[in-house]
Amino acid sequence: MEHKKLLIAALNGPAIGLSAALLGWFDFLYATEDFFLLTPFTGSKTVHGTDGAVHGNRLGLAAEGGASLTFPRRMGVGLANEALLLSRKLTAKELERAGFINRLFPKQDFLSTVLSHVRESTEDLVKESLVLTKTLIQDGLGRERGDTINMNEIFVGTERFVSGKPQERFLEIATKQRKHKL
Repeated sequence: MEHKKLLIAALNGPAIGLSAALLGWFDFLYATEDFFLLTPFTGSKTVHGTDGAVHGNRLGLAAEGGASLTFPRRMGVGLANEALLLSRKLTAKELERAGFINRLFPKQDFLSTVLSHVRESTEDLVKESLVLTKTLIQDGLGRERGDTINMNEIFVGTERFVSGKPQERFLEIATKQRKHKL
């Protein structure tokens, strides 16, 4: 995805599904320590957190939002496989260690603290230089592959919907045969 401005996310709650998948496109991710990421696309069983709460059902879908490209790049193949193939909930601390999250901030005054950090970090930057450097980074990562990967994910996702499996999962959730908290 090509975007000339810095894309910055301030994450003070969980990111699940497509919202989690899209995070891989951001330039900077800042989060609270209780943040977690969950991509419940594969499988069919309920996902429980360490606190025992139900956080979502695996829906029998496929990766979306470019996550099959951006997750391995940002967090490494091993952790990306756990997120996308096993639908494992990833914590803020392990995502920070992997380089997916740039920095963790306390929950108290989170947004104002993040905004202050961003202002202080960017106030002396030269916009033209920033845009050129961002383009070079994206080119080095194979930016042109992003559109191809997104199209592949759309085709695979369409095939999953045609199979009827996701609709079965959604029906189970709607009829309360399957617990959920998406």
